[in-house]
Amino acid sequence: MIISRFMWRGIIFAIVIALGGAVLLGWAPSPTSTGAASLTTDQGNTDFDVMVTTQGRCGPTCLNVATVVTNQQTTQATNIEITAQVFPGYVESANSATTTVVYRTEEQVGTLAPGERKSIDRSVRWGSAEALSVKDQGGRVTILIEIQSTDTEVTFREHYDLI
Repeated sequence: MIISRFMWRGIIFAIVIALGGAVLLGWAPSPTSTGAASLTTDQGNTDFDVMVTTQGRCGPTCLNVATVVTNQQTTQATNIEITAQVFPGYVESANSATTTVVYRTEEQVGTLAPGERKSIDRSVRWGSAEALSVKDQGGRVTILIEIQSTDTEVTFREHYDLI
């Protein structure tokens, strides 16, 4: 089965959003004309902000992305770890026994002072098997971005229809 260029572009866009970490990764982000998307959490938590920007292609199934995570708390955030995951179909949690991860990345950020930002640059690559598993779910994906620190844990989730 051949995957069209349109399908690959949609899949790569989903990965870009996912890398708010990292990457991954908000709930109902909408890309702007510059290729940037700001993510928000479905938990109403404003401890962190995530902005993802595409930086150009690095191959037919590869995209360079820049993610900026901002500590919006009034105190220093310590031991920050960001995990971004992409799942085929619509899932509510990464803890389900039936969920299959098609992309996962982790980033140890460390410490951010109030208002401080951390930029994370990545080249995101997917294989054809991962693309086919997304296509088997009707082109639907779920992107989860988890930001954990000593004092807080925030999960960003978004569902996308790529086809």
